[in-house]
Amino acid sequence: LDLVDRGLEDPDPLVRRGALLAITLAPPEAIAGRIQGFLNDSSLIVRMVTAELLAPLMRNPEAAELHPSLLRAISEYRKVQGINADRPETHVNLGALEARLGDAQAALACYREALRKEPSFGPASVNLADLLRALKRDEEGVQVLQDAITRVPDDAGLHHALGLALVRTGEKEGAILSLARAVQLAPESPRYALVHAVALHDSDRVEDAISALSLALQIHPEDRDLKGALL
Repeated sequence: LDLVDRGLEDPDPLVRRGALLAITLAPPEAIAGRIQGFLNDSSLIVRMVTAELLAPLMRNPEAAELHPSLLRAISEYRKVQGINADRPETHVNLGALEARLGDAQAALACYREALRKEPSFGPASVNLADLLRALKRDEEGVQVLQDAITRVPDDAGLHHALGLALVRTGEKEGAILSLARAVQLAPESPRYALVHAVALHDSDRVEDAISALSLALQIHPEDRDLKGALL
């Protein structure tokens, strides 16, 4: 956090943006006091990241004093995204914003518009399926991912997301096959290898899990998560 705070005070807007991104996983309530001033930063890219981070506070009546500045920054974010409204990435970004604001239906519409623009755009399918999971509509999410894989069969992220969705629906064997395929397509991702091994372990295939981790460690010998799982 000390390093983040120094970055937030840096005169270079790219450094300030990087510092904001470093605390992306922190709850908005925990960081609002530290970063709310950046809603009025001189740099557009800094204001946009801050709007994304603090968007969930629009649902919190206790943060009412932040709402005017946050509304302006969110409006600015939408206008900037609108410049590239012909691109699927724009609608994925807007969908993520709507999800953080708590408007699931608007987010669903954005992700589906992204897929209408470009049916093979993997991130739109992954985000749509993840939102359907949050809405307890996992079976729909599985279908979205399966449809996407028929269009882009070599997208590792789609296979990984499908594997996770199948785990949640109780289809363990199908999940393991999908997670294994993700590892085959993207051996450079230690995360995919770890999740595949965990799925094997949870299906009582301990020796297979050990083999999968050992193989992954040949590619990523210094990955501490893989090491810890194997130990």
